[in-house]
Order: sequence, then structure tokens, then C-alpha cells
Amino acid sequence: MPIIDFKEIPEAHITNGKQDSFELFCQEFVKYQGLDIISVPDRGVDGGKDLICLEKRKGGFGITEIKWLVSCKHKAHSGSSVTPSDEENICDRIIQHKADGFIGFYSTVVSSGLNTRLNSYKDKIEVKIFNSEDIEEQLLSTPKGKALFQRFFKNSYEKWNKNSVMPALLYNKYEPLLCSHCGKDILNPANIKEYGSLIGFVRDYKFSKEVNYHKEKFIDVYYACKGRCDDILDAKYSAQGYITDWKDVDDLKIPVEYMRWIMACMNNMREGSIEFEDDAFEKIKKAIMSIGQYVMRDLTDEEVQREDLLNILPEWLR
Repeated sequence: MPIIDFKEIPEAHITNGKQDSFELFCQEFVKYQGLDIISVPDRGVDGGKDLICLEKRKGGFGITEIKWLVSCKHKAHSGSSVTPSDEENICDRIIQHKADGFIGFYSTVVSSGLNTRLNSYKDKIEVKIFNSEDIEEQLLSTPKGKALFQRFFKNSYEKWNKNSVMPALLYNKYEPLLCSHCGKDILNPANIKEYGSLIGFVRDYKFSKEVNYHKEKFIDVYYACKGRCDDILDAKYSAQGYITDWKDVDDLKIPVEYMRWIMACMNNMREGSIEFEDDAFEKIKKAIMSIGQYVMRDLTDEEVQREDLLNILPEWLR
């Protein structure tokens, strides 16, 4: 189900002072994509031109400039697809404005007829289409995108933010937590929607018995999809004489449970009641980092800049 309701942006053909909202949203979106605006949207006859933008591509031999004609079509209120009759004379418009490529920016989808026509142009000009799903994906992918989402789609943003399970962008890239058996990312709900996932703690029962159960020693940690993957891994360690405990990953995504788990680990290690072998300890740290993406918020722009500075300082200066 779509997250963004594009009908929050007023219709373009009704004169109410807000009819330019979708074009203004498009303007902010292409700037967010890193393009420079050459001409901004305005009312009146524009020769089929909604927006002209400049893209600068850096290569091994310098910078290449691509001039784009951007056409906005806001049909979310009718739910209709964008058809060839909505985009007439594309090549003529490209020539008229001396552009190198065409971007279609649409709040619905492209009809099969228009899609066929656009594909026929690709040997002459560059063509890029942003439909409603593409726009939504881009807005949800970065903090700046989410800021645009919040600005133009207030109601959709509030609903999404309340129920969001999207990972925060804490690191340079998303850090998955891969099942130790099948290799799937157990943090991705699409991979484990039927049964869920867990973190398994492999305990040396004989060690605990030798120290009269005053201390527990974990020789390994694994990540698993519940069901078959966990059964296989559990059987593997049981055959070696070990016992496995586990924590539910969905429970650990709950902020209070996440902090409670970390505090319990810290307290037990300080008291000396648990011990992790080196590899097991590294896997615990990996789990904390990866699950933290679903517990914490995105960094602000100021925090990103501060983090970049801290990363170049020696440890004793931080």
C-alpha cells in the first residue's frame, strides 16, 4: 500500500492560489536529486516547458553537463495514468529548449502507450521517469528526502512517522543482519514476515557446571530466521554439547527492550556473571549496531557534519 497520498497536493487545474504546488514540489525534488534549476515554473503559456534543469556529471576526463526538460503531470486526484495526449511533441520541445534529455515527473503512472513512445526516444535523447512509487522511494531514502516528504505531505508523513519501521540512516550505508544459515537479512520484514527472527546465544553448559553455575560462558552467537534456519543451527550446536538461548529480534526493535537488553549485558559483564568468547562478543556488537538502525532516529545535517569531524580526530581528542 502506498505511503504517500499525492492528493494532499492541490489539483493543478483549479485556480485557487495553490495550483502550482505540484510544480513547486517537483522543483524541490530535482534540487534534492542534485540538479541545478535553470528556469523555475511559472504560470501561463510556457511552450510545453515546466522546468529546465542542469545536471553536472563528473567523469575521468572532466564534467559533462546534461540539460533536462522536466514535465510535471499531477493526475493523482483522478487516478488516471499519463497518456501520449498528455505529453505531445516531446522531441520538438526538447529541440526548442535545446535540452539533452526528458524527465517525466508524475503523481500517478505512465500508460503503456506513453511508455512505448518514451522507449522509442531513448536512442535520441536521455529519458527518465519518476512515477508515484519512484518519488516515494526517493523521499524515504535519506533525511533530506524525508524533510521534503514532511513539507509537502504533512498528513501522510505524520501517519508514516507514527507507524514507521524504516531503518535510520546512522552509517554510510545500511547494515543488514544476515541469517547465519540462509543469508537473508533478518531485519527486513519482507524476509521473515511469516515467523520472525532471533539472535541465538550458544552457552557452554559444562563450563557453568564446573564453576557451580556462578558464571555463564557464551562460545558463539548466531542470527536466524525462526523455524527451519533456527532448528538447523540449534541442532548443530546441540550436537556439540552446547545449549542455546535466544532473543526475539522484533522485541529488540522496541526501544525500551533494546535498552533493557544492552543494560542487562553490561551489568552482567561488570558483575562477572557472563563471559563471551571473542567471536561471540564481536557478533553481539554487530547485532547492537544493526538493530540500532531500527531503534534510533536519523542524524540531522548538523550531526552528520559533527560526526565527520569527530571521525578524523584521534580518540583522545574526542
